[in-house]
Amino acid sequence: MKQQIEAEHRKRMDALELLWKDFGEKSNLQGKMDFVKSPKGELTSGVQEIVKMLDSDFSVENVAEKLKISKPNLSIKRPSISTVLKRLVDEGQIQIVEVGKGRRATIYKRT
Repeated sequence: MKQQIEAEHRKRMDALELLWKDFGEKSNLQGKMDFVKSPKGELTSGVQEIVKMLDSDFSVENVAEKLKISKPNLSIKRPSISTVLKRLVDEGQIQIVEVGKGRRATIYKRT
């Protein structure tokens, strides 16, 4: 049984070694993966673009759906979108129509 476990472990370690060789360099990794860390500010600029296109009130979910379509390779996290929207409120670019509570989302509109 011990030999069987060690053999399985060796197979897994060999597989990991292959992965490290194939994806070890950052340039290779970026070329072979769909989702890579986004450059700083890309989410903010993407959210701003979406907000400019929306004619009616919107929520984080609405912005996330539009971002998935317009920037499919961008890693989208709803809490990050919420943070960007809060910054836009502070800057006066958008305003809160209805504050969310519990499961109800906060509703925003352009100013």
